[in-house]
Amino acid sequence: MRQHFPRLLVALLGLVLATPASAGVLVVAPSGAPFTTIQAAVDASVDGDTILVKSGAYPGNVSIDGRGISIVGDPAGTATVTGAISVQNIGAGKTVLLEDFRFLTQTLGSVHIQNCAGSVRLEALTSLPQSVSMGDALVVLGCADVGILRCNLFGSHSCLFPCPATSGLVATNSNVAVYDSLLQGGVGSAAFYIGTGGSSLPALEGGVGCVLSGTGSFFASNTTVLGGRGGQGLPGTCFPFQSNGGPGAQGGTGMSVAPGVSAWLIGISPLGGLGGAGGAGATSCGTSAGPTGPAGTDMTGLANSFLGASRVLACAAHLRESNALPLTLQGQPGDLVWIRAGFGASWSLNPAMQGVALFETGARRAFLGVVPASGTLQTSLSFGDLGLGVEARTYHFQAIFRDLAGATHLGSAASVVVLDSAY
Repeated sequence: MRQHFPRLLVALLGLVLATPASAGVLVVAPSGAPFTTIQAAVDASVDGDTILVKSGAYPGNVSIDGRGISIVGDPAGTATVTGAISVQNIGAGKTVLLEDFRFLTQTLGSVHIQNCAGSVRLEALTSLPQSVSMGDALVVLGCADVGILRCNLFGSHSCLFPCPATSGLVATNSNVAVYDSLLQGGVGSAAFYIGTGGSSLPALEGGVGCVLSGTGSFFASNTTVLGGRGGQGLPGTCFPFQSNGGPGAQGGTGMSVAPGVSAWLIGISPLGGLGGAGGAGATSCGTSAGPTGPAGTDMTGLANSFLGASRVLACAAHLRESNALPLTLQGQPGDLVWIRAGFGASWSLNPAMQGVALFETGARRAFLGVVPASGTLQTSLSFGDLGLGVEARTYHFQAIFRDLAGATHLGSAASVVVLDSAY
């Protein structure tokens, strides 16, 4: 069922004209734009700016220190950052948004978020794991409000130094909410011989999908949390001695939760990674293949699990003004669906509503429709002209579902950047 609400945002966000116009848009491109590196645009930005990163590959080591800005890949998924991105010291009341690009896993963590009292949103990001890195895809340390929305975060694969496989997410002393994402550990390295004397290094186990340490709160909905596959065992030999193939390594743990972390899950069962394949036998002398390694542990530590299914909101992360934003909402047949929308972000765990509210207090609410028998409601929001002097504006949305029994559920969230058509 598809429903359209061409004037919905007029009623939903009547506060637009009363809200100060956002700051500017800074464009980054390999050529023909004011900036050719992301860091140069960050250095020139002020709070409220949007940095629009065009298709191409860009050096990393990008540092966002204390600035409440958005960085958006455009078109979605066509910009690649080849080094680490760090976000730190974001003050209360400010928001950093990173969305719609890819990044390579780096030694100190591809995206490193630290010491933030404000809000950080990661949306539609994909990490590209490497085999020469020792970094986790995302590291969060000492942060009050981090939201991970529709991201695919893969830890690095083991290298031959040897170094261990790493994690999709490592969060310490932080509040983190994850919606509609993938957190997966890297693949362990294969065993190998050193020289010709028979010395060897063993296969390494897969990386942990998600590590939660210290204190803080964690919530995940409709998210795959998976340990990495273990490394392959040593191959069998015929010379200078005969040996069968060695055993594969154990798969990585799906999720590790420290005692001080309050973890909540809905629609999720963390899974340990597959065991590594056994080493091949040596066919010329008939030695046997080694055994497959054991699967990883699904979870260590404790997490609370909500009963029932996740409720999902799916939409694009950015668009131009004077266009409609298609929304796909998945729930249970008969659910009534609203959307909450505002210009600020927040983080509030609400066990009674089975989720984390990621919108600001006072965000507006509007009715979207009823989930049909198919379980999927399709509708859209129409955005008009942003207005004179407004180059971009960011909206923080979250779906709210009320089931047939009258219980209310927090669905997925989205942070959507609307750009002036000039960009």
